[in-house]
Amino acid sequence: MLYCKERLDARRIYIHTSLRRIRLSSCECCQVSGCPHIVTSHEWGARAATSYNGDLHITPKYMFIHHGASGSKAECTNVVKNYQNYHMGGHGK
Repeated sequence: MLYCKERLDARRIYIHTSLRRIRLSSCECCQVSGCPHIVTSHEWGARAATSYNGDLHITPKYMFIHHGASGSKAECTNVVKNYQNYHMGGHGK
């Protein structure tokens, strides 16, 4: 069973990913009262993309979400950067 914070984090990631698919930014869509701040890739210091495959022309059948929990923004940033480094290093394709 997920704790409340973990469920909220999973929803936030899902919302952010979904919003990117329809070309709306988290800033445009999360001005609703009670909506958590969605940390953008720029805010956590994401590396630049190494390639671009174009826009999706179909709705994805599946979506995979990396979920990790930590006690601080710094720890979360480190976890997410490790996910990115793993995948950009040729793994998990």
